[in-house]
Amino acid sequence: MCSKKKLGINLLFLLPLFVLFIYWYIFSVDIPWYDDAMVLAFTRNWAISGFDLWVFKQLIVHYNEHIIFITKLIFWLNFKLFGYINLSYLVFQGLMLYIAFILLFIKHTSGNNGYVKLMTVFMLSTLTYDEGYLWAMTSIQNFASLLFTLISIILIAKNKISYSFLFLCLGLLSSAQTLVFLPIWVLGVQYKGKITWKIVVLILAVLTFYISGYQKTGIQPDLYSILFSFHKERVISIITFFTPPFGSIGKSFTFVYFFIEFLLLLLVYYRIIIDFKRNQLTERKIIISSILIWSSLIILVTVIVRAEIESRYLIYPILKTTCIYLYLNEITSSNRLIKLMVSMSIFIYLTSFFPSIIKAKNTHIAMATLKYNLLKNHATFYYGTDDVDSRKVKPFVKELKASELIEIPNRLNGRIYKHLLLFNQISNEQIKSVKFTRELSSSISQSLSKSNLIVKNIQVDSMSPFIVYQKELRTKNWFETNFILLKSRNKSLLFNFKRNVPSIIQFAQDPQYINQLIIYKNMVPYGQYDMYLLGNSN
Repeated sequence: MCSKKKLGINLLFLLPLFVLFIYWYIFSVDIPWYDDAMVLAFTRNWAISGFDLWVFKQLIVHYNEHIIFITKLIFWLNFKLFGYINLSYLVFQGLMLYIAFILLFIKHTSGNNGYVKLMTVFMLSTLTYDEGYLWAMTSIQNFASLLFTLISIILIAKNKISYSFLFLCLGLLSSAQTLVFLPIWVLGVQYKGKITWKIVVLILAVLTFYISGYQKTGIQPDLYSILFSFHKERVISIITFFTPPFGSIGKSFTFVYFFIEFLLLLLVYYRIIIDFKRNQLTERKIIISSILIWSSLIILVTVIVRAEIESRYLIYPILKTTCIYLYLNEITSSNRLIKLMVSMSIFIYLTSFFPSIIKAKNTHIAMATLKYNLLKNHATFYYGTDDVDSRKVKPFVKELKASELIEIPNRLNGRIYKHLLLFNQISNEQIKSVKFTRELSSSISQSLSKSNLIVKNIQVDSMSPFIVYQKELRTKNWFETNFILLKSRNKSLLFNFKRNVPSIIQFAQDPQYINQLIIYKNMVPYGQYDMYLLGNSN
C-alpha cells in the first residue's frame, strides 16, 4: 500500500512537468517575435565576420537594462551546431533550463518529503507566464538567470564562495534580474564570515563593468510618473500581480488572499531576521530566504518601473509564494500544514490553468498571424500600436547582401522605422531558410477556408480615420478563431482577434468568449482592399 501511495505521488509530481512539454508543443511557433530579431542579427554578424573585437563588444553590450551574453551565445551555438535556428526549439531549450531550475530547487529545499515536493512542483509549473514559455529570447534570458542565481545561492549555503561568485557572474550575463540579487549575495557571504577585501573589490569591479555600459532606454519612468501612477486601477493591478492565482477567480478572493499572504510574508521575514541574528539559518533556510528576498525585490522594482506588468514577470510572485510556504514548513513542520499547502498549490495551479490557456492561445495566434504575413508579404510593416502618427507606412524590405553586417540598436522600438526595417530584414532572411517551418497554424488554415466578404474596396490613405476598423465578436466555442483579412491585388494582410481573459467566476456567470480587434491606420500600407471575416462567428 505504501509503495502504491509513493508511486501515485511520483506520478502526480511528473504531471505538471509533462503538461509544460505539451503546452510548448501546442502553442510554440517558429517565428521571430519582437526582440528575437536583434539576437538573430547578432548571430548573423558573428557568422559573417567571425569572432573579432567588434563581435565581442556586441556580445557583452547592454540591451535595455540587460547584458544578454548567455542568450546570444545559445542562439549562436544552435546556429553553429545545426546550421540554422529554429526559434521553437530555442524555446524548448529555455524550458529545459527552467525544468532544471525546478528540479534543483526542489532537491535543495524540500528534503525527502513527497508532499512538500508536490507543493513546490505544482506552484512552479503554473502556466501563467506564457511569454516565458513561448518567446525564445525571453525564455532563455529569464530561465538562465533563474538557474545560475539558484546555483550561486546553493554554493553560498555550502561555503563555496568562489564558485558561487562565478555563477553570480553568469547570472548577471543572462539578465539584469540577477543584479537585484547582488546585495543579497553580499549579505550571504558576510553571514558565512567569508567577506574579504578581495570580494569587495570583485563586486565593485562587476558593478563598474555593468553600470559603465548602461544606456537609458526610455523604459524607466521619472519620479513624477511613478508618484502619480498609483491610481485605483493600478493598485488593483499591483495586488493582482502580487497574489497567485492572479485574479483568475475574481477580485474578492484576490484581496482576501493578498491580505493573508502579506501577513504570512511579514511573519516569514520576521523569522528570517531572528534566524539570521541567532545564526540559525540552515542550508535550506539560506536558499529559501535568499530566493524569497530576491523575488520580493524584483516584484518591487517591476511595480515601480513597469506601467504595464507583463506575464513573463509573474514567475517572481509565484517564487515568492512558494518560498513563503517552504519557510513556514521549516518553522513548523506538521502534516496538516503540509497537506494544506499542497492543496493550496494544486488549487492555484488549477484555477490559473483556464486563463493561462486563453493567454497562451492569444500569443500563439498573434505569432501565427505574424508568420502568415511574413510568408505572404516577405516583410512585416505593422505593429499593434495606437501611436498617434499619421505617417505613411511602407512595406519595405531592403535585401541584405551576403556579407553585409548589421548595426544593432540597444533597444528595438516598433515605432522607429529603422528598427522595423531591421526586423523586416532579419525576418525575411529567416523565412528564406530551407529549414524554416513554413506550415501555417491549423487555426489559420481552417479559417482561410471559411471567408466572408464584409467590405469591398475599402480605401486606406492619409485621410482615413485613425481607427480603420473595429469589431467585437462573441462565441461560446473555445476552438473557434477569427481573423480579418485585407486583400488587394498584391497584398494579403491578416489581423487576429484577441480573446479577453475572464476570471472563472465571470465565465461561470456569462459563459462566452469576447474577441476584440482594432486595426489602426498605422498598421496598414496605403491602398485599396477587400475585407474578409475568417471563421464562423456572426
